[in-house]
Amino acid sequence: MDKEKNLFTKPPLSLDEQITLFETRGLTIPDREKATAYLKFIGYYRLSVYCKPYQIENDPDHHFQEGVSFNHILLLYIFDRQLRLLVMDAIERIEVAFRAIVNDHMSLKYGSQWYEDCRLFQRPQKNFNHLQLLRLIQKETGFHHTNDGPSFCRAYYRKYHEPALPPSWMVSEVLPLGSWSRIYSVLTEPEDRKFISNAFRVRYKIFGSWIHAVSYLRNVCAHHSLLWNATFTVKPSFTNEVTNVISDNKFYAQAFVLQYFLNNICIRSTWGQRLKQHIQSCPLSHSKHMGFPDRWWEHEIWTTAMSPLK
Repeated sequence: MDKEKNLFTKPPLSLDEQITLFETRGLTIPDREKATAYLKFIGYYRLSVYCKPYQIENDPDHHFQEGVSFNHILLLYIFDRQLRLLVMDAIERIEVAFRAIVNDHMSLKYGSQWYEDCRLFQRPQKNFNHLQLLRLIQKETGFHHTNDGPSFCRAYYRKYHEPALPPSWMVSEVLPLGSWSRIYSVLTEPEDRKFISNAFRVRYKIFGSWIHAVSYLRNVCAHHSLLWNATFTVKPSFTNEVTNVISDNKFYAQAFVLQYFLNNICIRSTWGQRLKQHIQSCPLSHSKHMGFPDRWWEHEIWTTAMSPLK
């Protein structure tokens, strides 16, 4: 046994015991029945993440600052949940647009089954397994169990015997964004990557990091993970033209990328205005915890479409 590690001995606590633990740490609970209901359906451990900014810093016993109530914790939790929903609204548009651009370009240039050609994915430094991609496509389209795939794939397998796999525009509907991000990163021809990135008016050398960051952000939201004060390990790269992103590992950098994409996908998008309204409702300082610069909403990205990053 590793002598530097301790033995975990914390017992599970009932809802009443969880409430009592909060109270012993100095948290005011105005409505015990209401707090119990939220703990029952959210969970103590998930809510405890939102307690940290309200607790005394570096206190090993996790006592709360004076005047903090359960409602403070709940409001921050609700703010974060609604932020994830808002972010997913933006990502849905970006994901659909990205898949469409990749598949339209690649299928028109190389044919409907372009993804089967291993020569199109030859970037050795990226350590890409083309056979693994084909196996994933087989799984997601129901190739081996044709009753399990989506209806349009089942219809293809019933009607056609060749090619063995559906065309790329069907495949595009079943592979996750992370797979398409990976596919983009390993495309052999720089001209293909340039064409795709130019459709979004982003420099192709940084576009890969942007779409990878969006994919990672999507997974964060899909797994209901903490978003509002998260420190992101997958970060978008920026050029010298971007002047108001002060922390590339905080939420504002992610929001900047989403807004830039939306400016080029949806001319009349109101996402930026809705984000501003929501951020202003944050119970805690969004500048400190989320990396927002002062008067961020006045930057051109939030007021007008920016010039392309070439």
